[in-house]
Amino acid sequence: MSEPSTSHLGIAGRIAAMFIDSKLTPLIVIASVLLGAAAVVLLPREEEPQIKVPMVDVMVSMPGSSAKEIEERATRPMEKLLWEISGVEYIYSTSRDSESLVIVRFKVGEDPERSLFKLTEKLRSNFDRIPMGVTPPLIKPKSIDDVPILALTFHSARYDHLTLRRLAAQVDESIKQVPLVAETTLLGGSRRAVRVMLDPVKLASRNLSPAGLVPMLQQANRQFRAGGLTTGNNEVLVETGAFLKTAEDVGNVVIGVFSGRPVYLREVAEIVDGGEEPTQYVFYGRGRSGILPDTSGTGILPDAGDPGRMPGSHETGGTPVPLPQPITIVEGFTYTPYPGLSLEERRIEVKFAAELAADLEAAAVEYKRRFANVLDRNNVQELSPDYAATRESRQKWSIATLEPAGAFVDWMFEKTVSAARPGDVVLFNAGGQGSGKTTATEGLPKHERVILIMDGTLQNHRRSREHFQRAFECGCALEVRYIHAPWPLAVRNMLKRAIEGTGRVVPLSRAANGHYQVPITTLRLVEEFGEHKGFRILVLNNFNHGYPIKENLEWLAGHLHNSVDELLKIGELTLKEEFNEHTRNTAYSDRLLAQFLAQAGYRDCASLRSARRGHDGTAAQGGPGLECAERGAGQVSGHAEESLTSADLIPAEAAKQGGGKIIMATVKGDVHDIGKN
Repeated sequence: MSEPSTSHLGIAGRIAAMFIDSKLTPLIVIASVLLGAAAVVLLPREEEPQIKVPMVDVMVSMPGSSAKEIEERATRPMEKLLWEISGVEYIYSTSRDSESLVIVRFKVGEDPERSLFKLTEKLRSNFDRIPMGVTPPLIKPKSIDDVPILALTFHSARYDHLTLRRLAAQVDESIKQVPLVAETTLLGGSRRAVRVMLDPVKLASRNLSPAGLVPMLQQANRQFRAGGLTTGNNEVLVETGAFLKTAEDVGNVVIGVFSGRPVYLREVAEIVDGGEEPTQYVFYGRGRSGILPDTSGTGILPDAGDPGRMPGSHETGGTPVPLPQPITIVEGFTYTPYPGLSLEERRIEVKFAAELAADLEAAAVEYKRRFANVLDRNNVQELSPDYAATRESRQKWSIATLEPAGAFVDWMFEKTVSAARPGDVVLFNAGGQGSGKTTATEGLPKHERVILIMDGTLQNHRRSREHFQRAFECGCALEVRYIHAPWPLAVRNMLKRAIEGTGRVVPLSRAANGHYQVPITTLRLVEEFGEHKGFRILVLNNFNHGYPIKENLEWLAGHLHNSVDELLKIGELTLKEEFNEHTRNTAYSDRLLAQFLAQAGYRDCASLRSARRGHDGTAAQGGPGLECAERGAGQVSGHAEESLTSADLIPAEAAKQGGGKIIMATVKGDVHDIGKN
């Protein structure tokens, strides 16, 4: 019996026929199965694989130098050396008065120890090139795993900061002994310090000066081994001096001689043994945690409140800086000045608030004409002529016009819901900046009785809760539509909007706070109002921009962010990667990058320069230079003689007409006290 002919078959058919008739085919199949089984058994597997991204901070100082000088003499030469190291992917540098910081990031997968060794050796071999006055570099390796897993807060109404820190230090020593604990850090509290408060009059009366006291105290606070005495086959060690242990020991130090008698430090100074001057504070508060109702259990959420705003004050260099207090211009229109604005920004903020308050009804008519029933403070900013003039002005005045716009949103919301009829619907579009709320909700069914669409973020729980309560009091139904987008995608959307869209810039710190807080606030509001008859919530996953997928509350609870700091780090890397990829595009300027990084740790620097380079090693071209004035919260920049005048604080229309309200009050005391009060 002859074999069937395969001449009519193609190449694939002839190969298949060959394997069908071959006796090797079963062996090949068995070998493939065994190889696959071996791969499953032998290949390493991890539920959470470790991603190696070596990062190193290199810090140098040059006391007395300006930001420009240390940039030219230390930062730039150091960058050129570091770019010579193989495996380096990005270099970011920050220069300020007397200090320079260079952050080196290696490629993903590079060995951290080998990368650190290469960087250290490169710098060490070039120590001879360090300019006069520049300190040797301080090298600190960093890792993406450097995040705290446990935070312990010690608080007490009975014990002071000094006692609490001592107790925390003892706990810290115990925790360090736990296996696999890498690093612990103590924050807040007061270290023990003996403070010597000199009396200038008493010093002068004894012909002493403060400068001469320092070497006296240093000499007294020493202990030396003077030698030994050997006798009778025994040796006795002789030590001279002793360390100062108590305030009494410090007071007994002889600091001079006057009129033939010794002068003790206690005679010319007040000596206090206690805590040092505070340089940092830890705030602690209690609140009701949000609990997500579900059938499987409860998910406890952090009660983060309103991120970025401490109640009452915050600390800058150990000095309490009061936060701006709310300002009511007319009844129902109250705004809180944005902290840390420059003088020019503050004037724009006050001017915009005054323009809105001068005729709120006219502003409401103009807003409805342009934006219908969609209430969004980004739209309200368009009512400011200074903001809406050009794309550049939108980038420049995005922060300055934010708070007055928010106050108008609150006023407009109250005005609208107060006139609502029972059964009218108020929609809340929730989600962080750049989540694509507008595009994600375009295809949703339309409600016939929608009187208002709050196109915001639901970041502030207190403010959102007041809106919800007020809407329910007026008989309205509420629908929350939460739109989620991955944080890197949201950052790129914000950047694209700033460059190709309206030009509006949202500071990265504010956006990170929003993406962290909004899902928490949403779940808390669901817990509080979920049982209300007129309440409905819809969760949309907008990971594929413009094509959202419906999810549930359990999914949302599982996609909460770990911390604002983590979002800031990822956001900064995302921004700088985008700018590095567009080094030839002048729209991606250092000024725009600085606006995004405002109040994320760079706003108060004297000079910030991102070392953006292409593959050929050349620096980025185009775009205006970056200049940041040093200022803290509550301070303004500009010339020293400039300040806000009374005219800057008068509503615009009143200033034009020369009129307004004058409020007078009486005070207790004599006539000469009126000027002081």
